[in-house]
Amino acid sequence: MPKIRTGILAATGAVGQRFVQLLENHPWFEITAVAASDNSVGKRYKDAARWFVSPDMPEAVRDMIVLPCEPGMDCDLVFSALPSDVAGPIEEAFAAAGHVVSSNANNHRWDPDVPLLIPEVNPTHLGLIPQQRLRRGWEKGYIITNGNCSTIHLVLVLKPLQDAFGLKKVLVTTMQALSGAGYPGVPSLDITDNIIPFIGGEEKKLETEPLKMLGHFDGEKVINADIVISAHCNRVGTRDGHLEAVSVELVEQPTIEEVIQVFREFKGEPQALNLPSAPVYPIVVRDEPDRPQPRFDRDAERGMASVVGRVRKDPILGYKFLVLGHNTLRGAAGSAILNAELLVAKGYLSLDPDLVKAQTRTALHLPAHIAQEIVAHAREGAPQEICGILAGHNGTITRLYRARNAAENPIVTYNLDPHDQLRILQDIDAHGWDIFGIYHSHPASPAHPSPTDVAQAYYNDSYYLIVSLAQKEPVIRAFKINTNGGQVTEYPVVVE
Repeated sequence: MPKIRTGILAATGAVGQRFVQLLENHPWFEITAVAASDNSVGKRYKDAARWFVSPDMPEAVRDMIVLPCEPGMDCDLVFSALPSDVAGPIEEAFAAAGHVVSSNANNHRWDPDVPLLIPEVNPTHLGLIPQQRLRRGWEKGYIITNGNCSTIHLVLVLKPLQDAFGLKKVLVTTMQALSGAGYPGVPSLDITDNIIPFIGGEEKKLETEPLKMLGHFDGEKVINADIVISAHCNRVGTRDGHLEAVSVELVEQPTIEEVIQVFREFKGEPQALNLPSAPVYPIVVRDEPDRPQPRFDRDAERGMASVVGRVRKDPILGYKFLVLGHNTLRGAAGSAILNAELLVAKGYLSLDPDLVKAQTRTALHLPAHIAQEIVAHAREGAPQEICGILAGHNGTITRLYRARNAAENPIVTYNLDPHDQLRILQDIDAHGWDIFGIYHSHPASPAHPSPTDVAQAYYNDSYYLIVSLAQKEPVIRAFKINTNGGQVTEYPVVVE
């Protein structure tokens, strides 16, 4: 089944390389064209791009010839990583020529007929697309945009507060990573032993973009949210991950526990639709007093989540917390890709329905008594990791088997006892069941596979469930792990 043909504008730069990296093996999109500035045109991509976002450049693009950023490329969808000094007219030219443009540039964010989109926050704003086509005379093409890298993570955490309690005022101070300045970024002698308290145009974006994103679409236009935002933006010496200190004034006066609860429970259209790039939990809450930290938390949910911590009372505005987000993943390329996935799911971008169905991650339905038994086993075994096997039939989990952890250091890893494993497999065979999954616990760390977990995975088709006791409430998450390449894919868990 054919995928959507996809081009990348400014493919050799920092954000362009992220697009290339994230689109490798994407289930719906296939890179068929790469474009860049005149200095790169005519060269093979491997010769034009100084690759630095991952250890190896994806093989599929290495020998592609870099094209000029002009309409006519062999693609239907275009991801734009163009700099703002040239992006505006180029993106309009592509849209006029019939291409769908998902842009990371800021040029069209405030156009009244262009969606400024965060799929969990304002999916209804896609209703602007028909008007955009009509007003501009574009038969097939159109433009959608994602927000500024700091704005995206700020708005993701403001949305549940707005919905639950009403939002009046926001004060935000950012500590933004070096990669936000592009490559090669800030000179080392400027940032070493230093903090730069100015990023051109950044504070205005943070103070204005959320108003449109959190605004109401009345069927014809977006009515901006009635919120006051004050921003201070600083460049600091971290490589990736923007950290933001946020204070908010709410209409209602919830408890801190109620604020944390709405963060933990927040989900949106991408999660309901199981979009390929969507985080299962768009907001991850850390309970530790010194988290989130960029080095430890920026890659949460494959870099697609906003990580919140230090939620507490503010003596001036009422509530304050920290939020951390990966600036080139969810804050840039990953956000534009998720936007395009929403277009497919909502019918604004055509893809074979069978391919969408085949590649969409279906939820794992976990019976409540099985979930309770997993949590009970984890609590009984703490601080050591526990483990066991889940058996099922016709896609339904029917039995949980506890197993002993035979690892040499069971506090940090697990290893199913071979005698228990043989006994369990014999019983599963006797009942005509199948191995549904392997479960184990992380008593003091998040519910995500560690490198050791990935290395010792040996069932390609089974789920790997992890229960974490690191937070106030236990968290169970499910993954499939490719035993050949180590690729980890998360699946939503529905306890019923």
